[in-house]
Amino acid sequence: MSRRRETWRLAMALVLGTACALMAAQPAGGLKVPPADPNEPLPSTPAPAHPSAPGQDILALLRELRPLPKVHYSFPVPSSWLTASNQPLALEYVRITRALSLQTESVTGPQVEVAVAICAAVNRRDPRPAATLALNYSPWHRHFGPELPPTDTGRTAEAELSMYRQRMTQVRDWIAQACRRQGVSIEVSALLLDSERFHTREASAPGAAEWNAAIRGKHDAIYAISKDVFPRARVIWYALGGYAPASNDEGWAQSNFLDPDTRNDGWSVPLYRGPEIDTHREQQRRTVRDAERRGVREVIPWIALGSGYKRQVEGSEWAWVFDWDYDLVYSWQLGREINHPWFGARPVRYAPWDVAPVVCFYPGPFDPRVPAWPRHFIAYARGATNVKKIDDIPPAARPRSGRGS
Repeated sequence: MSRRRETWRLAMALVLGTACALMAAQPAGGLKVPPADPNEPLPSTPAPAHPSAPGQDILALLRELRPLPKVHYSFPVPSSWLTASNQPLALEYVRITRALSLQTESVTGPQVEVAVAICAAVNRRDPRPAATLALNYSPWHRHFGPELPPTDTGRTAEAELSMYRQRMTQVRDWIAQACRRQGVSIEVSALLLDSERFHTREASAPGAAEWNAAIRGKHDAIYAISKDVFPRARVIWYALGGYAPASNDEGWAQSNFLDPDTRNDGWSVPLYRGPEIDTHREQQRRTVRDAERRGVREVIPWIALGSGYKRQVEGSEWAWVFDWDYDLVYSWQLGREINHPWFGARPVRYAPWDVAPVVCFYPGPFDPRVPAWPRHFIAYARGATNVKKIDDIPPAARPRSGRGS
């Protein structure tokens, strides 16, 4: 995995409907780009604050797309989408994916109000399946002492759990209040949790049993709070049990951010290799095989569009690249395989995609660091809905260079 980890944050002024209230929000923290070694965390740096608006041609192509067969969650949507409920780009994206993802650590009440209004507007137009909210959070990255082992249960561990419960409860209450004011019902259907603070040890390592049990206990506590606050929401642990290519003799490694026996609603696997679709298939196969041995029935893919781990000649075998406009046919084909039952019914030829009830996107929608994301999303969605055409998708919009740009 990548040698650079970046959090994705956007901060803009907030306006709801015709209200005159104006708030500024600067989110902090969140999911990071996983490192080249799938089990090595690295520092993070902020993403650019303001994504440029896509061209009208992109918006027109989005309007032609049918909703994806499976619900697609994502990294948090741009903060600029949460300034008003009538923004065409936000409405089209949620109509297609049936979900809108928020950053729990930093989202504000007025932003939640807009998010509820966007989902409600989509549902009035097309209620099945209902558009819902997802909440992103990075537990054990907020208060827990960075130098402490997972066995520590002291003051900062208590503060970590307290903050998680407080923020989840606050957002739940904001959603309920917004629904009452608007006369609608919008659910939180998923919690997307990324914890890269710990690393489990091999069973043969000294003290591994106690160490791994402590990591499992930390995450089990987060899971319990999640179900207490949102009992009906699906908990999606980032990379839980997921396999990825690795520079070792076997060529594969399982993520060790979490213990495989952590309480869960399914495992997940990051598919970040761009055009290497055979690699994606094998990642899904390996993860599903191991999951089934442990009685886990679902494996949820995380997909990188127009970005990912690109092979390189020097240094590590792969390096994370945000700007990677590989051939659109690979995003198109991945959309077909993951979303069409015909492919999932042929797990040897393709992969057991039928055990993936939902999907997640990282980077998030229209991330400014990923100029090609919109065109790859269109190709992916066309593949998912059996539209056999990609040559009319315009090239990626890029900022002008030179003086005055």
